[in-house]
Amino acid sequence: MIDLNDYIKKGLIKKRNPNSRQIALQLAKAKNDIDAVNLLRDKFPEWAAALAYHSMLRAGRALMYAKCMPMDIYHVTDNNM
Repeated sequence: MIDLNDYIKKGLIKKRNPNSRQIALQLAKAKNDIDAVNLLRDKFPEWAAALAYHSMLRAGRALMYAKCMPMDIYHVTDNNM
C-alpha cells in the first residue's frame, strides 16, 4: 500500500484543501469537453475520443475531491515530471 506521507516528505505531492468551487469547476470543464465531443465526433473522431478521455479525467478529479479524500487532496507537483 502507498504511504502518502512518504511522497509528501520527498516533495512529490503536496496537500491541498479543495472547496466546492473547485469541484464545480472540474465538472463544468468536463461538461464543456463533452459538448465539444458532440460537435467533433463525426468529422474528427480521434479528437473527439481524446476530449472524451480528458472529460473523464476531469470528472474523476472532481470525484476524488468530493469523495475519496474528504479532508485533504494530494496534488502531484511539477518537480516529479
